[in-house]
Amino acid sequence: MIKKLRYKFILVSLLSVLLVLGSAISAMNIYNYAEIRSDANKNLTSIIESGFDDHSGELVPGEPPQDQQGTQPGAPGEQGQPGKPDGPGEPFEDFMREQYFLVSFDSNGSIVQYDFNHAFKYNQENGLSIAKSFYDAGVPTGKQDNLRFKRVDKNDLTYIAVIDLTLQFEDADFFLVTSSIISSASFVVFAALILLASFIVFKPAAESYKKQKQFITNASHELKTPLTIISTDLELIEMDAGKSEWTESIKDQVERLTNMTNQLVFLSKMEEDDIDNIMMDEIPISEMLSQALDTFSPAFSKANLKLDFSVEKGVTCKGNMNFIDELFQIFLENALKYTKEEGNVFVSLTKEKNKVYLTFENDVKNGSKIDAKQLFERFYRVDSQTKGSGIGLSIAKEIVRIHKGEIKASVANDQIIFELTL
Repeated sequence: MIKKLRYKFILVSLLSVLLVLGSAISAMNIYNYAEIRSDANKNLTSIIESGFDDHSGELVPGEPPQDQQGTQPGAPGEQGQPGKPDGPGEPFEDFMREQYFLVSFDSNGSIVQYDFNHAFKYNQENGLSIAKSFYDAGVPTGKQDNLRFKRVDKNDLTYIAVIDLTLQFEDADFFLVTSSIISSASFVVFAALILLASFIVFKPAAESYKKQKQFITNASHELKTPLTIISTDLELIEMDAGKSEWTESIKDQVERLTNMTNQLVFLSKMEEDDIDNIMMDEIPISEMLSQALDTFSPAFSKANLKLDFSVEKGVTCKGNMNFIDELFQIFLENALKYTKEEGNVFVSLTKEKNKVYLTFENDVKNGSKIDAKQLFERFYRVDSQTKGSGIGLSIAKEIVRIHKGEIKASVANDQIIFELTL
């Protein structure tokens, strides 16, 4: 139990840290990429509004595009050099690393003017070809790989502005990788701290739980002696004075206390520290259920209860024979105690693929208030007048858990239904 809670604590904590780190890193990177695209859109508008500089080129009809003035390497900051861009002016003082160019077209789609003073990666031939493809696309904005473009019609001309964001995206990708590495390292550190904290936090609970189990075991051994003496003395009294309602009442209470003590010890032994030591073998589960039903059939007949069953033959599964037998005893005894007078009980066993499915159904009194969620809680009983400790279904749940199965209860149409998967 404590080990399971500790694992849940670690899992929830790690998922929380992962969620926070993942959300933070994702938000920063999404914002980073969005900011690059937003700035590109603003700058494209500024490029078109600023127009061509004094050293832009004009395309003469019938002649191929020629290199623009001032495109040869020189001292940074000179006209058309890859230092501080000298184009449209103030809006582009921070364009040291951006590549952009502007091309205008007439109504016939012919190139009128172009400016490649700030497009150091492109010559006129490549740049004009790219601009022409964007012009032919006929859309106001768009992208191609790391290029972003904008189209504006004014003064009987069409302007195509293009920005190359390769360097900006490389920086963003570098930030993405770096932030991911840092967040992964942080997650590992947090995981180590959470693991250490789980030992510290759950150590007192583990010690308390261990003492509780030890107390139950010791108390059961201490109770066995007085219960045995009471039972022996009661037999002597009945031999001497005969049976009476008082001796029968004492006998019932001694039996109930003995069963409760044995069940508490059984439940305690099944819990986490003992699971790894439980022997699991291939057991004939359908044969075991058939034998249990044969054993209980006379009791059901005596109680005027109709017992029907459907047990698939030859079914086997991996499990502990003693625990599975105890599981059948619990549910059949439960049906015997809580089925209404002249009610029906139905039991079924089937196997599909690698799973065994068990069902236990029985009629209950009309209008019975049964909380299906509470049925597996210790000491919960539907009817306080019925004999029993209220531990049986808790034991059944533990047995199913040990066999890595599932168990659930439901109440419908005055019937209580237990469905088990092993």
